[in-house]
Amino acid sequence: MKSDGDPKGYKKLSEERAKAVYHYLIKMGIDKKRLEYKGHGYDKPVGDISTGAGNAQNRSVDFTILEM
Repeated sequence: MKSDGDPKGYKKLSEERAKAVYHYLIKMGIDKKRLEYKGHGYDKPVGDISTGAGNAQNRSVDFTILEM
């Protein structure tokens, strides 16, 4: 695993990114009772963390719709 920084720092960034989207969705009118967020940091990378392109992929937010 390549690391350009502190894993705890990446976890915090991930949490902050997810929280920002959470607040945006609330601002757009979605009831906060219907939402939750979680940042994963290095726990669940989407892309290969040993490459710049992979790290760019990991600066993202994924949504899971549980029910409508």
